Order: sequence, then C-alpha cells, then structure tokens
Amino acid sequence: MQMRLLALFGGILAGNAEQIAAVNQSAAQIGFEQATLVFSLEGLYHFVTDEREMSFRAFKKQLYSGSLNHELAALGGKVDVYQSVVNSKSRLYCLIGLSHTKEQVTL
Repeated sequence: MQMRLLALFGGILAGNAEQIAAVNQSAAQIGFEQATLVFSLEGLYHFVTDEREMSFRAFKKQLYSGSLNHELAALGGKVDVYQSVVNSKSRLYCLIGLSHTKEQVTL
C-alpha cells in the first residue's frame, strides 16, 4: 500500500497527466483544489485500494505506522492537514510540494 501511495503522490508531484486525470475522474473523496491534491483518508483508501484486499482500519494502521512523509520528502513533497475539524473522520489532508508554502486552513 505504501508503494501505491508513493507512486500516486510522486506522479502528482511530477505532473503525471494519467494520474491527474484518474484523480479528476474519481468518485472518491479526492480531488484538486487550486492545483493542490486534497483528500480524506477514506477517499484515499477508496482510490488506492480494494475493500476486498484491505479493510479501512488496516489501511489507516499501515498509513500511521509507515514513513510516508519521510519517503515523500525525497520526491519533493509531504502530506499535511488541509482542514482540521473536531470530527477526525471529516479531516482533510493535502499533498504539497516542499518548495511551496501552504497557508493553514481551519474552520
């Protein structure tokens, strides 16, 4: 799963047209806002995995125990909180390039 996420995020950071189109066509809660990839954990889960392959709970466990941001840094990016809300299920995340600054968006 970590390799899929790195491939997706690395492709987005590199401007891969196929991956950008796949995100734009997805029904999952993942998309672009002002050229920034924004997603919920559940949306990311539905985009990169099959429910028969891994449960959402297992996906989150692997995600939290992995080193995604460390590995993304080598590709020039990181995942950050985009919109923080009281209910963590509604929290949104974003992929940002390390050369860019991101204004913190909160409710």
